[in-house]
Amino acid sequence: SFRSGDSVNALRWEQRVREFDMVEYVRGLLALRRAHPAFRLRSADEIRRMLRFLDSPPECVAYALDGVAARDTWSQIVVAHNVATHDVRLSLPARATWGVVVDQWRAGFTVPMREPEPCVGVHHLRVGLCVFVASHRYRAMQSLL
Repeated sequence: SFRSGDSVNALRWEQRVREFDMVEYVRGLLALRRAHPAFRLRSADEIRRMLRFLDSPPECVAYALDGVAARDTWSQIVVAHNVATHDVRLSLPARATWGVVVDQWRAGFTVPMREPEPCVGVHHLRVGLCVFVASHRYRAMQSLL
């Protein structure tokens, strides 16, 4: 939308009040991007080296980012986008302690880390986005996938 005019990109402040939850959700996503280099890859070559697509249902796109190679504090990051009209199940890479930092309602550092099951649900409501992180800083992603 950066090429579009104000009709698309203008801030409509009256909507901010009505959409407070979504504004806070986007604020959390922006904070994550700012704080984690794995979400700021700068070239196609970096993306090719650090991103691996994961097996997922047809309605879901899931990929893992190599946090170690990106010099992130999280060793692995799994991002899942669900566009189905129903929840889907996704298997996370084994041998890691996983936490959830983005779910269908919250995004950012205020989300408590919790242990998801090895096969986790990715919700279809709202934005259909989940981000799972492994906190083992120095474990290579390739050995876990």
